[in-house]
Amino acid sequence: MANWCEWFEGQDALWSEYHDKEWGRPVHDDRKLFEYLLMECMSCGLSWGLMMRKQEIFRTVFAEYDFRRVAAFSEEDIDKAAATEGMIHSRRKVAGIVNNARRILEVIREFGSFDNYVWSFTRGKAVRYPENADGVVLTRSPLSDTVAKDMKRRGFKYVGTVIIYSYLQGIGVINDHHKDCPLSKNLDSTEQSVQGME
Repeated sequence: MANWCEWFEGQDALWSEYHDKEWGRPVHDDRKLFEYLLMECMSCGLSWGLMMRKQEIFRTVFAEYDFRRVAAFSEEDIDKAAATEGMIHSRRKVAGIVNNARRILEVIREFGSFDNYVWSFTRGKAVRYPENADGVVLTRSPLSDTVAKDMKRRGFKYVGTVIIYSYLQGIGVINDHHKDCPLSKNLDSTEQSVQGME
């Protein structure tokens, strides 16, 4: 796909496919929202390219991204997951993912779905930062600050504002496709200006 988003230039085909088929498209499925959050949390200190290459091992280790099953992991399950061949061997991160799955269940009890919670911060609409549409690379915003703060208050782990900004980009809450990217134009009808939101 011809586009003007440049962050994946020079990377392998996996990055291009991720941009063209996944990145920035609005996600409303709770399991998929958990998958993206899981990958963002696992990426702390590591590259997103590694996360994409580890996606299938994550799928195996974390019960097909079924957060209800992950929430039920025992200490033994956490040890086993962290020791799995091909896995990122960080018991602390695996425990953080299990914790986050449990926090998602609490959010669902309050909001009806994790989707309702995540999108409540923008009243169900994607937002655009004009400077990013022009090619300026942002790594955080008042929106990601707010979401990260609330998630931390609820007990989520590995949810700093930079990680959450990236998460909101990935799931389409923030539309950071360049204004000349065809995907940006396709998403315009679902977005609102960030002015007045923060």
